[in-house]
Amino acid sequence: MRHRSRLAGLPWVLLAPDAWAAAWPEVAQLRSEGNRVTREETLRREIALVEGDAADPAAIEAGRQAILDLELFREAEARTGARADGRVDVVYRVHEKRYVLPIPRVNTSSDADLSYGAQLRWINVWGLGHRLDAVFERGDFPEDRRRREEQSASFTYEAPFLVADRYDLRLSAGRLER
Repeated sequence: MRHRSRLAGLPWVLLAPDAWAAAWPEVAQLRSEGNRVTREETLRREIALVEGDAADPAAIEAGRQAILDLELFREAEARTGARADGRVDVVYRVHEKRYVLPIPRVNTSSDADLSYGAQLRWINVWGLGHRLDAVFERGDFPEDRRRREEQSASFTYEAPFLVADRYDLRLSAGRLER
């Protein structure tokens, strides 16, 4: 008899997620705050929760983590606000990173080789989560017989979720002069 009573509770355990979902209020509105550059559709693409869904705290937290996983923000928080009709608004507040980063480049070796240049890194191009990297370098190699000096430039552009949110685009080009 004891074995039977344990199995009798099993269907209730299996139905519990649906029972809990009915207990959460409905999401009336999703919105974001603090995103001066990042477009709303870039954030919405990452959040599985939509208006009309149950305001499950686990789903709200998963949306907050998905926003952080974009690596475009220093921090993100989620909060809810109750409405008079019993539904809730879900607000994701973000603090954006700096998106344009100039980086000086200097490299030297024990063979008296010296290279210098600059790199420009721009993440979140046009607020879409795209990325642009441009690198320019010049090198002097006084002890190398095959090359005395060298100039190089490279360019990379990455556009995630470009076509129908299913395909990414990556373009690269470079030039090397010796």
